[in-house]
Amino acid sequence: MKRRSFATDTTIVLTTLFALTACGSSGSSSNAKSLQRVDTLLDRIEAVHVHSELSMERMHDAVDTLYLLASPDFTGEAVEVFGQYVKAVDESEEQADDLRLAVASMERSADIVFEQWAIDLQSFSNAKMRQRSRTRLEETHERYDAIKSSIKPALSAYDILNVGLRDQAVFLGHDLNRDALADVGEELRTMSKLVSELDGRFDSTQAAAEAYIASRSLPGQMDLVESDNAGDGQPEPVQRKKPVAPKKKTSGKKAAGGGGN
Repeated sequence: MKRRSFATDTTIVLTTLFALTACGSSGSSSNAKSLQRVDTLLDRIEAVHVHSELSMERMHDAVDTLYLLASPDFTGEAVEVFGQYVKAVDESEEQADDLRLAVASMERSADIVFEQWAIDLQSFSNAKMRQRSRTRLEETHERYDAIKSSIKPALSAYDILNVGLRDQAVFLGHDLNRDALADVGEELRTMSKLVSELDGRFDSTQAAAEAYIASRSLPGQMDLVESDNAGDGQPEPVQRKKPVAPKKKTSGKKAAGGGGN
């Protein structure tokens, strides 16, 4: 029988060890990337939270300025206040675009996270751990769906509100007088109902985002501090630091028509 050489045996052993090491390294790298994706999704959910808050501020700024201008008791400088209104509408439209981008970014990140999680379920050798992870996946997906189901219709309603606000800017830009402002009153009542609905939707989005973050933040990202208002002296969780919203650039959008009458 022909014997294999020592060199041949050594080559086989080294090749096998290299393959096993490579597999282990590949698995560790994959796990680390998955965790990075989880953290990225948390950041993007936080961004949706921040932009939904800013959206509430921008829409209220625009509607409140229009109320001031259309008030029967208004005695200020109409052209100046109208200019403030147009600027508020510009900023509200820009904020809607920022919110749309934040939502799209969140959705892309979520698709990657949940798809990879579902694939990785098959890698478990322990059936009990696989089921535990599957349950966690379903619970986490439900929390994410709560964010998505509230922010998507909110974004659509926000676009509708901004269209109405822009229409008023166009209308008053050609006809800024007492009779025209009286006609705005009926539209304002409709807008107020939409704003109230949007407040509720944005509040739901923020609550859902906070619930997701509280359940999914990595260790060290949810600190326990003593609450100033806690009567029982028990620590309360503090949310991860929110990303700072970018400063608004000067808008190039203008209402059609002139400023005064």
